[in-house]
Amino acid sequence: QVWRVIEADDQLWGAALAEINRRSQHGKLFLWVVPSRSGRIEQVLVDSVLAEIKTPVQQMTARVPGSQVASRVALATRGFQQVRALTHMRLKIT
Repeated sequence: QVWRVIEADDQLWGAALAEINRRSQHGKLFLWVVPSRSGRIEQVLVDSVLAEIKTPVQQMTARVPGSQVASRVALATRGFQQVRALTHMRLKIT
């Protein structure tokens, strides 16, 4: 596991986690950003966590909501490609 965290004044702004399965050489990247910092730190988190991966990786996946544009852009900048889109819908019945 590789973690990268950004914090200031004892407040967490965001974090990135890369988990690698050594046997399959597949990885997962998780990205969290406090809404008030959205659009400012995603690229730094993605870049720094990917730079620290020392284990050979054949494939890396990440899941982020479609509404988190800055996260999607940060991942796409490093070569991640969207493979499917999932839309959650709700109907309120009264």
